Amino acid sequence: MTESVYCVRESYGIYTNLQLYSLRQAWRCWRELKQEKDNLTEEKCRERSVVVIDLLGLSLSQLLGQNVQHSSSRVAPPKLLLPWFLNTTNYSDATKENLNGRFEEFVNLYDGCRHFGLPKHKTINSLTYSKTEEFVNLALEIWDRVINHFDPVPENTESFEIIKDILVQHLEAR
Repeated sequence: MTESVYCVRESYGIYTNLQLYSLRQAWRCWRELKQEKDNLTEEKCRERSVVVIDLLGLSLSQLLGQNVQHSSSRVAPPKLLLPWFLNTTNYSDATKENLNGRFEEFVNLYDGCRHFGLPKHKTINSLTYSKTEEFVNLALEIWDRVINHFDPVPENTESFEIIKDILVQHLEAR
């Protein structure tokens, strides 16, 4: 059996890129939901939203786990990884606090989706189309911030739409 070489950030080529694959699947499911939402019941919309959240969470967990240095033999949970990552950046305290707050809300929902059962029903019932859209945009923003941190754009030309362009190009190429 051969060992896989795993990608970090948005790298391409012959390598296994679990985090980007998960994000592409989330984006595909999100696009389908956007196109069909007017024909779906609230329950069916929520069903699809849960899948989008699960895939976004998987992607972000993988992205942060691959890119945040930690000394443990175990990868820390995402709710710790994002603050650790943000502490390596020059973002203002307000920006860090905003991202961490939004991400904490996302992770609580993601955990409810992953560990689904009676205690999580109330959490899942709070998921709406607009909340799903917020979390899609948050995931894309985190992806772009990680990419920009490790492969910065020229000074004063901050671009936060790198990953969305990659996702759109991927779907159009199919």
